[in-house]
Amino acid sequence: MDSPLQVDSNLPVNIGTLACVLVLISAFVMLGFSTKSASKNASSSLYLPSRIPIFGNTLSFAMNVGRYHEWVTGHSLERDGQPFALNLVGKSDVVYVSRPEHFEEILKTQNKNFIKSDSVRDTFDDFLGENIVLLNGEQWKFHRKVMVNLLTPRALREYITPVVQEKVLVLRNVLNEASRAKQTFDMNKLIRQFTLDTFVEIGLGCKLNLLTSGEEHPFEIAFDEANHLTSKRFSTPTWIWKPMRWLNIGSERRLRDAIGEMNEFIVNLIMDAMEQVSSLKESATENHRTCKNIITILLNNDQGIAPTLVRDIVLTGLEAGRNTTADTLVWLFHALSLNPRVEKKLRDEILTKMPKFKESDTYVPTYEEIQDLPYMEATIQETFRLFPSVPVIPYHCACDTVLKDGTFIPAGVDVFLYLYGAGRLASVWGLHVLSFMPERFLDEETGKLLQDPPAKNWAFGTGPRLCVGRNLAMVELKMVIATVVSQFTLAEEPGQDVQPIVDLTLTMKNPLMMRVEAAN
Repeated sequence: MDSPLQVDSNLPVNIGTLACVLVLISAFVMLGFSTKSASKNASSSLYLPSRIPIFGNTLSFAMNVGRYHEWVTGHSLERDGQPFALNLVGKSDVVYVSRPEHFEEILKTQNKNFIKSDSVRDTFDDFLGENIVLLNGEQWKFHRKVMVNLLTPRALREYITPVVQEKVLVLRNVLNEASRAKQTFDMNKLIRQFTLDTFVEIGLGCKLNLLTSGEEHPFEIAFDEANHLTSKRFSTPTWIWKPMRWLNIGSERRLRDAIGEMNEFIVNLIMDAMEQVSSLKESATENHRTCKNIITILLNNDQGIAPTLVRDIVLTGLEAGRNTTADTLVWLFHALSLNPRVEKKLRDEILTKMPKFKESDTYVPTYEEIQDLPYMEATIQETFRLFPSVPVIPYHCACDTVLKDGTFIPAGVDVFLYLYGAGRLASVWGLHVLSFMPERFLDEETGKLLQDPPAKNWAFGTGPRLCVGRNLAMVELKMVIATVVSQFTLAEEPGQDVQPIVDLTLTMKNPLMMRVEAAN
């Protein structure tokens, strides 16, 4: 008589291995519960309703993970941005914060109480290594000092801006060809290739030529894959993705492969740069410190920096600069295509301030010429408000904290600054909160940018963790916007499903198919 439980001997996982996996998963679950029981909970009034015993809000979260921003924003608007908490199996409780006054306290006045958690660093560590966004204490101070020294005003003018100008001219030529051929193209893909092209040359000194090759580069594929699969860890319980990583299966295997290919590309460039720097120093030439990219600047440091640290610092710049800048530009172009009044007003300002656009097919504005463009800055700020490139900024409450309005946040919970929801609060931005209106950031009488707008825009943060690369980001944004909007009108193909994917940044889920015509 056959046994009621039959096992195919050809299966790659035997009963012993399966039992080990189940024990391991159970251990992670119990660890999650024990960690929670050891910490205090937030006030019960903060939690969303319909919590299920043991599971908390886990099932509701899982059912809505595909529409994460819509779901979380809905709860935020119901409370007018006041904090609310989620109770999730195997994770620390999460308090979502959307009010500007709470951002100010967490990022500035009480910033010492809020740190980057070990769990967040653990989630990103395989991909990003020692990243300034994930660090605390002396490590964070060291990395911030390095980044500040790399992105000086002199560096922006002398070696970063020329790279951006060169890439912007290539982008203009590509759009000219699309305009002449009346081609429909994916603006999302084009801009992401542009920003990766730009930041790889700034950081690594390598020309990928993505805009002109017509093909995807292996590094581009690996980098995007690593981004996406790392973000999946946020919506996956630790006790699931860690065993998968240990077993090297599924998405964790794909992540390991992507990181491996990405690292091989970066490390090879670092080794080449080390040889060049060493030979220049040995030849004792006076110009051996003339550097054109971040790698050579770091390696020229007389104190010496390990190649692994160079990799982490360069990747920090790539991750922070490439994706956030691309996402901002794509959402801005999407908004302009739906708001021709804003597009025309922006074009008028650009052509008034930079008439050379009318005279030359190869003109790209200089660093100095893009400084006085109030309507453009307001348009960028409005894009940050509705489409923040980093929609969620995670922190961890290190000690019991009481906010000014009396909200109690206990030690041990995660605190998510929800920028996406903050930009949609009518109590902060007015009745036309969902309208794309750059004028809300301008003085009605003078037309100048408001120094103290009704609500601050938190795209670059504030306090000690104010974004180091904000000036670089603004240079690239302004140069691209000035060139594209001055030369072309943007027309979005109708009937598209335009929404963000759940990712580390506010990346569009689908292609953004557009056409451009010469703006005569």
